Amino acid sequence: MRKFSTLGIVFLLVAAAAQSAYASDWPMSPPSREGLDGTRLTRLDTRIRAELPHVRSLLIARHGSLVFEHYYGDASPEKLHNIQSMTKSVSSALVGIALKKGLIKSLDNKALDYYPEYRSVISDQRVREITIRHLLTMASGIDEMQLSFDKMLSDPIAEILRQRLLYPPGGGFKYSSPAAHLLGGVLRKATGRSVLDFAQTELFHPLGLGRVEWYADSKGLQSGGLSGLWCSRDLLKLGELYLRHGTWRGTELISPAYIAESVTVQNRGEFYGEKASYGFMWWITSIGGHEAFYARGYGGQYLMVIPRADLVVLCTSDWKQPEYPEHFGLVEEFMVPAIASK
Repeated sequence: MRKFSTLGIVFLLVAAAAQSAYASDWPMSPPSREGLDGTRLTRLDTRIRAELPHVRSLLIARHGSLVFEHYYGDASPEKLHNIQSMTKSVSSALVGIALKKGLIKSLDNKALDYYPEYRSVISDQRVREITIRHLLTMASGIDEMQLSFDKMLSDPIAEILRQRLLYPPGGGFKYSSPAAHLLGGVLRKATGRSVLDFAQTELFHPLGLGRVEWYADSKGLQSGGLSGLWCSRDLLKLGELYLRHGTWRGTELISPAYIAESVTVQNRGEFYGEKASYGFMWWITSIGGHEAFYARGYGGQYLMVIPRADLVVLCTSDWKQPEYPEHFGLVEEFMVPAIASK
């Protein structure tokens, strides 16, 4: 019989306990118990393995229980994944928390009020009119900048505020990661803490998240719109929080009114040739006849919520590859038809 040292036995017990805690983090349930056709979900898994090599994870929760959880390629439940621009929806949630706690008094507060030290760099005086609401709805007029601008520039906030706007604040739609980065700066100023510290205390810990990494720019500001690393199960919780109107297991983290505004169309425009309907850093759409909203990130990252079906779906993909809209299409092709009952 193989012998273990006392230290080895302790390690195994700790590892087993950690694995057990992780396994019980989400209530588990077979699809049929939650009114889903398991046969269709099996076909979905087969389709991914045969035709969609860039998918890394697919998770489905219904009625608050995890009913489908599959990982592909080099992914695993414990592995962190770059969610790209889904980070914007996390920033929006943090604004909702700051608003509820009174750290932000109004979404109509001017962004520049949080950055008086940068008033001298402004060349376009319309920048002074940008509000938090404009940043949340991609209505600020701030243009997009090249990817990784937050890592390349010595002072990204100064550069964002220095540029000329595409249109007057509130006068259009332009998807902009710099606008989201400026929103992160507003959060840091409003809370008096780093964005990551505020998120860990007020969102990640209450949701029971594991490790989350969030890259910062040269000034130590976490990007409001890019480069968050999450585990798939933890990301699914964000969708569940919004499905439950801002309440997680009996505790209200975000007001239902803010959630409702977030997932209602606030702005419309074009996004790389497609018509876009946008809330507070959440996309609004219809899937298979169901009203839905979702977070999205480059490379096929989608967190979708279908309230009427009581359904949350997460698809992560190889973020180094191009966009994969067919990953989004899996919901309409397989998951909505799998709904056997309400």
